[in-house]
Amino acid sequence: MRASTILENEVLRIAVSNENGNIESIHFKDISEDLIKEPRLAANFQINLQTEEREANYIFGKCQKLTSIEKGENSLNLFWKGPLKNELGEHDLDVSMAITLVDDQISFQVSAENRTDSDFSEVWAPIIGGINGLGERKDTKAMIPMNGESAGEDLFTHFHAPMELGLPIPEVSYSYPGEMGVQWFDFYNEKINRGVYFACYDTEPRFKSIRFELEPGAAHFREDNWPKPEDFDKDLPIGMNMNWVFFPYTKKGDTFVSPPLVIKYHEGNWENAPNFYEKWFRENFKIVNPEMAKR
Repeated sequence: MRASTILENEVLRIAVSNENGNIESIHFKDISEDLIKEPRLAANFQINLQTEEREANYIFGKCQKLTSIEKGENSLNLFWKGPLKNELGEHDLDVSMAITLVDDQISFQVSAENRTDSDFSEVWAPIIGGINGLGERKDTKAMIPMNGESAGEDLFTHFHAPMELGLPIPEVSYSYPGEMGVQWFDFYNEKINRGVYFACYDTEPRFKSIRFELEPGAAHFREDNWPKPEDFDKDLPIGMNMNWVFFPYTKKGDTFVSPPLVIKYHEGNWENAPNFYEKWFRENFKIVNPEMAKR
């Protein structure tokens, strides 16, 4: 087993690989369950270093060697020093990820310095891989707050992915601002009275998406279209990966810094999520005319 660095308190325990910085475990102590039930899908970040020759020139954080890791009382700081590599060669950029654990909440913040001649057209972070629901998968529901409606309630039993050519595995994403009215997603299991809130606490008005993908594919021929081990001739990892995606087009000499990206473990269902978001919103934004909000 690869060595990991552990950060924990009375509520949560998070484990990060010392080899590549993968987020290998987020453990909920009260129910003795891990959010990452398939650690073979563990990951961390991904950057698209777009070039004239190749628009999709991805650098996978899970394939990089972690340079160093610093542990504080309630924090981890991970560093990947360049050059970072993919199949096209070496690229001169540095990436770091700050992880902070306070009570029932984990905050991630990614920084990426560009010293290449190409732009960072996409930054994915944090990539939480290998999710198979909370408690029993079939009892897990989801809330994606769309403008005027909700979406994805049955994400853990019927993965709604558009049939797009060129995708190796099914994926779906929702954008903010636009489709989503707020920057959060929540999934929960009412039978165990627990939920997980995944939010982007961005005070800047920039476009972003929340993205989900289902490994290694979906079974479109049945009602519960999640893959099962018996669907395959060999042992393949099964699970959903989720992350936020930013489109900064960070140029040479500049550094992209993400907003805090938060995972909060909570009691109850999705109805608690708006309260978490409202608290953050009121702490960071001033209502210019409070009387207007009452009309």
